[in-house]
Amino acid sequence: MKKILLMPLCALMACSGSLWSQCSVNVSATTTITAGSGFTWGQTFTATCTGVLDTIGFIPAVNDTCSGGTLNIYNGQSVTGSIYSQSYTAMPVMMGVPMRIALTNPVPVTNGQQYTFEYFVDVNVFGEFSDIYAGGVPWQNGSSVPTAELAFRVHISSGVGFGEYSLEGVSVYPNPSSDVFNLDFGKNDFSGTVELFSMDGRLVLSEKANGQKHQVNMNNLAKGIYIIKVRSEDRIATFKVVCQ
Repeated sequence: MKKILLMPLCALMACSGSLWSQCSVNVSATTTITAGSGFTWGQTFTATCTGVLDTIGFIPAVNDTCSGGTLNIYNGQSVTGSIYSQSYTAMPVMMGVPMRIALTNPVPVTNGQQYTFEYFVDVNVFGEFSDIYAGGVPWQNGSSVPTAELAFRVHISSGVGFGEYSLEGVSVYPNPSSDVFNLDFGKNDFSGTVELFSMDGRLVLSEKANGQKHQVNMNNLAKGIYIIKVRSEDRIATFKVVCQ
């Protein structure tokens, strides 16, 4: 049996575009925006790498407790048609430290594309009454505020966890496809799992794969963009595919 070639995790940033990378978007500000009785704040941002959005947070300007509520995430510069929703409980916050909400199911994002997160905030936050971030606009109670900015941080993590390596020599075709995607492991004898995720982070398919080829059947799935994750022990490869 031929061994699958490995590439160290530290080299992932230079690998094929099929692999997830890791980055964050940070916007700082020094002006205190008063919460009053609370607002549903939102923020559009531009992803600076391809991966999965795993944490978001505005930057509080006070030591306090923020009430619980629902986090919504949207495609593009919009607060309609959420692709992900998650409830969260009240959380203590510290001035200058992001009020971190960790996504239960991280959402796949693509480098250069815009996304918007939105949730209820009833504590003072940092911001500016000027446009200091070119990657998106803030939102207040469903309306965009293009002449202001909120301080925030989002983190986009790797599809490769600690101790994992990239899986080389895997290809997916045809892409786009209307019925099946073929996984070709080249001359490698593959043994592992194939997982399919929707763009809102839901696992919609998981199956075992063995040998040099595997077929993913899309006949019963809705049209759209999906993420295929191929995993073998401590090796992984990730691909974005389009079902049409």
